[in-house]
Parts: sequence; structure tokens; C-alpha cells
Amino acid sequence: MTAALVLRQLMSGIQTDLAAYERLEAQLEAQFAAIARCDAGALDSLAAELLQLTGVLEASRRERERLLHTLLGPSRTPSMQQLFGRLPAELGGRCQLYWDKLCVKVGHCRQMNVRNGKLMSEQHVLLSRLMFGDEDVYVPA
Repeated sequence: MTAALVLRQLMSGIQTDLAAYERLEAQLEAQFAAIARCDAGALDSLAAELLQLTGVLEASRRERERLLHTLLGPSRTPSMQQLFGRLPAELGGRCQLYWDKLCVKVGHCRQMNVRNGKLMSEQHVLLSRLMFGDEDVYVPA
């Protein structure tokens, strides 16, 4: 496969991942709403959807890494910036824009995931206190 075809495949994967991360954002928002409603049924189905989508995204990340190694050779830590720096300026700039968009989406999804985890954890603590009381309430002074 020529370098141009490998680059085309790499960039196509990034564009596909952009759409997948948009779906992930929507699912994480739905998860947040389900956590707020304490809707176990919705959380269960969302967990299955999230697991499937994150598996697809992980496979795509591994493929991107493989394609990057194909384009840059056996470098210890190849980076997208190294690749874009080797391309003609206009092409490298366009590729960098897509990569930057993907990085922003990934960062936003990470923030949403942390937010959802914190809410779920806070709910667990609150419900535990309501159901079982505070352990230190009746501790002698």
C-alpha cells in the first residue's frame, strides 16, 4: 500500500472517529440524565451501548497507531505532529485541523465521563447514608 493510501485511510479513520465521539457525547449526556433520575434500566442499556462504542473507538485507536507506524517507520514514539510536519504545509494543516477536532472531542468525553462518575459516586454515598445512616453518629465522644 502506498503512503498516500495509508494517509487517506488514517484520515478517514479520524473522520469516522469524530462521528463516533459525537455519538459518545450523546450517550454520556443520556447517561448523566439517567443517573440523575436513578433510572437503573436506562443505565443498564446505556452501559451496554457505551461498552460497545468504546470498544469500536479503542480498535480504531489501535489501527491509527498501526497506520502511523507504517507511515513513520519504527520510531519509538511516533506522533501525529511528526506525521503532519512531514507533509506539504497545506495538507499537513488540513490534517492537523481534523486531528485537533478529534482531540477536543476526546477531551470533552473524558470530562463528561468524570462528571458522570462523580454524580454516581455522590448518589451512592447519599443513598448509603439514607439507608444505613452515618456510621459515626452514635460513636461515643
